[in-house]
Amino acid sequence: MCFNLAHHHVNFALKPSKIIFITKYDMIIGMNKQEMITDIVEYTINCGSFSVENLSRFILQGNVVNAVSKEQALIYIQQMHLIAEGLSEQIEANEEGIGSYDCHRLFQYFFDRSAEVMYKMIVGKEEIDTTFDVREAWGYYELDIPEYLQVKITHIVGRLGVIFSSVYDYMKGKGYLSEPIAEWLPALLFSASALASQFMLEVDLDDESELYNFLME
Repeated sequence: MCFNLAHHHVNFALKPSKIIFITKYDMIIGMNKQEMITDIVEYTINCGSFSVENLSRFILQGNVVNAVSKEQALIYIQQMHLIAEGLSEQIEANEEGIGSYDCHRLFQYFFDRSAEVMYKMIVGKEEIDTTFDVREAWGYYELDIPEYLQVKITHIVGRLGVIFSSVYDYMKGKGYLSEPIAEWLPALLFSASALASQFMLEVDLDDESELYNFLME
């Protein structure tokens, strides 16, 4: 699938802080979409969280080791929501159908780029400049993060695929996919951003063992 899309940028200044990120998804969402987005985000986080039912797909263990401030968290939510909305509107304007394969690619891409943004927040970068070019979702792209973190994300691609399938089926069962693309696609993309933020908050930034094991294979 080909889209004629503009680039979307995350570009803002931040002041480092050590306040734990508090997840609030509904503070900047219009009332018409709030319930749907909150429902999908909560389901996505549940799918990715450790439990007996989620042994084949969990990527979160509930052990937060990194932190950003409430101000940073709000900026992250606002930026990710606006980008998800903007790209979804452009995709709908192209008047092309979008199936599960394309949604899967977009879900993975949003997870990756959102993880990049959250990493830059956590390490205290005062200026963050990350480009979301949705066309990259169907090609090759590199993240502006250390190689060992890229390896960590690569190792969970399979689990992210399982999570996406569960979320997509859930959305279909709830009737969300019957709505216009610009109604439900932002929720799907935003849920990927929410999952990425939680994942990065749990990642041990001092642990490079996965990269070492990868290089030794």
